[in-house]
Amino acid sequence: MKNLIKVGAMLFGAGLIIFVIGFLGHGFQPINIVNGRPQITQVEKRSLQPAKFNKMDVNVRYQDVVVKQGSDYEVNITTVGADAITSKVVDGVLQIRQNANNTPFTFGIGSLPADRLEITVPRTAKLSDVTIHTGSGNLNYSSGPVENMQLSLQSGDLKVAQTQVTKMATLTTGSGNIRLVNSELNNAKLQTQSGDIHGEGGQLAQGTLNASSGNLTLQAMRFKGTTTLNTNSGNNRIENAPKDAGYRLTTDSGDNKLFNRKRTDKQVIVNWDAETRLDLRAASGNNSVE
Repeated sequence: MKNLIKVGAMLFGAGLIIFVIGFLGHGFQPINIVNGRPQITQVEKRSLQPAKFNKMDVNVRYQDVVVKQGSDYEVNITTVGADAITSKVVDGVLQIRQNANNTPFTFGIGSLPADRLEITVPRTAKLSDVTIHTGSGNLNYSSGPVENMQLSLQSGDLKVAQTQVTKMATLTTGSGNIRLVNSELNNAKLQTQSGDIHGEGGQLAQGTLNASSGNLTLQAMRFKGTTTLNTNSGNNRIENAPKDAGYRLTTDSGDNKLFNRKRTDKQVIVNWDAETRLDLRAASGNNSVE
């Protein structure tokens, strides 16, 4: 028995030494299973200089997407595995697509860069229509003025910063958070099935914010027209709210607090004839205006 333990310990030690040598010598590489066959994972990086465009139509499956301002038009692509992404400009529209292969399954020693699509737009550019969808990944948009914007994710967080949408903005994620930072959105529709919505600075005009399961928090924002905050399971909260606006706070199960006055009424309505109105609705949660 002692001999077996001794032999086992020796084999384990030898295996550990070989493992470390292989790791330090890059002998262990991530593996990608394609059609049931293992392949060494390849990381592909490309930098493209597309022609001038004023519209975007992007549809990828599992990329982190970043849109930012810079000195020129540029598209940078990082992919893990053999999934090809195509990019072209047709009649002023930047079209980016990812093929329909299955999401690669990778394993091995070491770390891999995240699949990432980065689009750079000149600071002087004015975009008319932007449509971006990613199946699984985060989306970060910060690129100045645009007329119409439609950003959607099946799973991931969505952030819009330093952006002005003059006509209509639609932001949706199935599972993830939505964050607005110093942005001005007209006719905004924000929707998350499972996650929070958070806004800080900037302005909402005629906005509708919906969270099926999550909190809605707006800090130091300006409002025009009627803005509606609606959550099924969570709290609505507005900080540094305008005191001359009209308010309607409704909750089926929770409390309403309006400028330090806590009310147990299911609905509180104040100054609803005002030009600017804020409508807070919580099915199971609290409404708070400060």
